[in-house]
Amino acid sequence: MFKKHILDILSILISFTVLVFGGQKEGVFFLDVGQGDAILIQKGSTQVLIDGGEDSSVLYGLGEYMPFGDMEIELVVLTHPHADHINGLLYVFERYEVGEVWFNYVDYKSDIYEYFLTLEIPLKQAEEGTRYILDDWVMEVIFSSDIVYGKDNNLNNASIVLQLEADNYKYLLMGDAEVEVEKFLIEENILEDIDILKAGHHCSKTASSEEFLNIVKPEIAICSYGEGNKFGHPHKETIDRFKERGIKILSTKEEGNIWLL
Repeated sequence: MFKKHILDILSILISFTVLVFGGQKEGVFFLDVGQGDAILIQKGSTQVLIDGGEDSSVLYGLGEYMPFGDMEIELVVLTHPHADHINGLLYVFERYEVGEVWFNYVDYKSDIYEYFLTLEIPLKQAEEGTRYILDDWVMEVIFSSDIVYGKDNNLNNASIVLQLEADNYKYLLMGDAEVEVEKFLIEENILEDIDILKAGHHCSKTASSEEFLNIVKPEIAICSYGEGNKFGHPHKETIDRFKERGIKILSTKEEGNIWLL
């Protein structure tokens, strides 16, 4: 019965053309920011923004779904400081009041990242096990470390990984984490059955391994990527792994913004 209900989600996907003034939509919004990630979680009057894409596109998504006149975002999470995750946040910080920012401090040279570290917004190192409560929804940090990044020097593997429980659905938000992080989470016995997977690294072949998918068993996989991107995302190998398991694939390239309740 529980798994059956996940199919109901597909009937409430809302296209990116809807605009409501003064209204409020609750849910998890995977924003179409081209080749990048941006996820808005909105419950009641509380918003959490995870990543911001590569440019100002994130502002259009926020303006579409946040209540008219609400210019405060309680929590921003930067999964890792690659341009297609951090750049758009600078536009957000200019336009919105932000309560605090969670991030995973890593030794990485980038002008934008170095500027980010000087911001007067409260910056907080995300710690595994830390929870953020949105009324009766719970978001938890399940990975935030340089333990994998320190071995392979692959910044994707410094991504903060989050799990969200919202209205009896479990979301696993992988940032750009690749197979090496998946293996670490498996070895630490952290993973469990979920319903919705925000697939790691834009549905690249470097993530969403066979072993990982066999454990988390998602019903829906979200692929966030831009049309004609130079990386060739999504990769056929990953899409095939999803299809072999009957996992419904939704992409920001095809759907625009994706709204799940």
